[in-house]
Amino acid sequence: QLSTPVAGVAQSRDEVVVTARDGRSFRARAVVCAVALNVLHRIRFSPALSEAKMKLSRQGHAGRGMKVLFRVEGDAPGVFTVAPPEHPLTSIAPVAQFDGGKIYVGFGPDGTAFDPMDAAAVDAIVRRLVPGLRVVESIGCRWVADEFSSGTWNVFRPGQLTGLSKDFDQPEGRAF
Repeated sequence: QLSTPVAGVAQSRDEVVVTARDGRSFRARAVVCAVALNVLHRIRFSPALSEAKMKLSRQGHAGRGMKVLFRVEGDAPGVFTVAPPEHPLTSIAPVAQFDGGKIYVGFGPDGTAFDPMDAAAVDAIVRRLVPGLRVVESIGCRWVADEFSSGTWNVFRPGQLTGLSKDFDQPEGRAF
């Protein structure tokens, strides 16, 4: 059921009832929970999931960065550029070329540093790295602010992968 945020998952001996935020319920013999690690703890499970799973979700993983794709016009250099960690974009690289321009990808350490959809903001940041580039269009997602991810791709903190994460392999009743 797309576009139906889940509020809770209740298990009994015979079934699982998933309750959506809008009040609708869905019944099944089992449930596969494939939500982002950083948001799992926001879903109400009954019975509660193991403390190890909830602890890892409350800690969250460390992926808090930024990824932006942007288009430049003209004769742009095809170089990989790296900046110091305090810069909003710490690396940019060309990924595609077409008549009249190039597409670049940029990565930065702080997913809240700027709006990747604001081409003027991206242009100002990119020009500090490569003065000759002129950004005319940009796209990206603010994963850190997204309620369904609360972070980027999974980057475990020290000790999480070898410690708490092993418990995620274990089903709990009818919840996998």
